[in-house]
Amino acid sequence: MHCLITGINHKGEGVARLDGKVVFIPYALPGETVEVEIEQEKKHFARGKIQELLESSLDRENPRCPHYYACGGCAYQHVKYQRELELKRQVVVDNLKRIGGIDHPVYPVIGMDLPWCYRNKVTWHMGLNSAGKKVLGYYVAGSRDLLPIRDCLLIPQQLQAISSFFADNAGGLSGEQSASLMLRQSSYDKKTMVLFIECMPDKNLLKKLKGRIDSIYSYRHQQFKQLYGPAQMLEKAGNKLFYLSAASFFQVNPIMTEILLAKVKEYLNLQGREKVLDAYCGVGSIALNIAAQAAKVIGIEANEQAVEDARHNAELNHIDNCEFIAGLCEEVLKDRKYEFDAVVLDPPRAGLKKEVIQALIEAEPERIVYVSCNPSTLARDLKLLTADKYSVSQIQPLDMFPRTSHVETVVLITRVKE
Repeated sequence: MHCLITGINHKGEGVARLDGKVVFIPYALPGETVEVEIEQEKKHFARGKIQELLESSLDRENPRCPHYYACGGCAYQHVKYQRELELKRQVVVDNLKRIGGIDHPVYPVIGMDLPWCYRNKVTWHMGLNSAGKKVLGYYVAGSRDLLPIRDCLLIPQQLQAISSFFADNAGGLSGEQSASLMLRQSSYDKKTMVLFIECMPDKNLLKKLKGRIDSIYSYRHQQFKQLYGPAQMLEKAGNKLFYLSAASFFQVNPIMTEILLAKVKEYLNLQGREKVLDAYCGVGSIALNIAAQAAKVIGIEANEQAVEDARHNAELNHIDNCEFIAGLCEEVLKDRKYEFDAVVLDPPRAGLKKEVIQALIEAEPERIVYVSCNPSTLARDLKLLTADKYSVSQIQPLDMFPRTSHVETVVLITRVKE
C-alpha cells in the first residue's frame, strides 16, 4: 500500500491516512511516500511498517547507533537534528490545538550544539539470552524483550566504559528477572553511583567495583542499602549544589537544565518581594535557584526522601527562605489556604490533578510557570487553567532529551487583568 506521510505524532512516528483511517508508521518522515504493510488494525487507527521508501525526505540520515531500529530508546536518529527540533515543535503545536484548543505562537525548540553523550544517568535491564546467559540491555521497541547492548551514544564516555564493564560481568549479578541497575555520573565532580534494583553483585564483582565506582547502593524488597562509598553524590544546577541520594530524581541533561532554569527565572520575573509556590519541587533544584529573587519559596513534593534532600540542600547552600513540605499537592493545597504571587509547576507526565488546578485558580497568583514533559497533559491542563482568569503568554519548548521522542515545554501563564 502506498501512502504519503503528512505529519508526526508524539512518539516521533509518521502519520498518514489510508481509506480515511489514521495510520502510524515508525521511522517515516513528513513529506515521504512509502510502501507500507499494515501490522495492526484498530477501530479508529492502524499501525504500519515501512516496506519501501518510494520518496525519501532530504532530512533523512543514517542513524549512528547500530541498534537504533530495534531499541526503544531513541526515535529521531534517522532525521537531521535541526529537523528533529522542528518536528518536536510541531508536536507541541498540534497537541495544544487538538487537545487544549490553544492557538498561541510557539517559539522554536531550543536544542543542543552536540545532541549526544548528554545523559548523566542510565538504567540497564537484566535478562537471559537464548543460551541462558545473563545480559544487560534496553527493551526492544514496543515490547519487554531485552536487546543486549554494551553502551549507549546518549551517555558520556565514563558511563559508557562502566556500562561495558557491567556487560562483561553480568554473570556476577543475582536477582529477579525484572532486575535492573541504574548508573549515575555527577556533572559537577564526575563521581559515579550505581544502584542495583532487585539484584545484587556477588562478592567478586563487588570487590572489582570498589575503586571503579564511587558509591554503590542496592534496592531490594522496597529497602535501600548502602554497600560502599558516600551516602550521597554532589550535583550542580544553576549556581547551587545539591546532594542526591540513590533514589533522588534530578534532570539528566545538565547543559539543558541550565537553560531550563534560566527560562523559569525569566518567566517568573521576580522582584524580591514575592511569595512563590514550587509544586512538585523534587530535591529543590528550581526552588533554591529562585530563592534569592523571592521573599519566600514553599516547595511541595510527594517523595519524602526528596523533601529531606531538599531541606539538606537548602542548608548546604545557606538558604533560609525556603520551606519544603512532604505531601501530595492536591492535599497540601486543600488543607492549607495559601496566598502566592507566583507558582512554578513541574509535574510528572500525568500532569495536574483537577484539585490542584482549582486550588491555583482560587489562590490567584499573578504568574504561573508550567514546566511540562508531556505535551498532551500540558494541553489538557492549560485548557482548564485558562478557562476564565488566566491566559497563555509565552510557550518555549526545550530539547532536554535529543534523539528521543520527548520534548520539554515551559509555559508562562498570566492572570487576566479585569
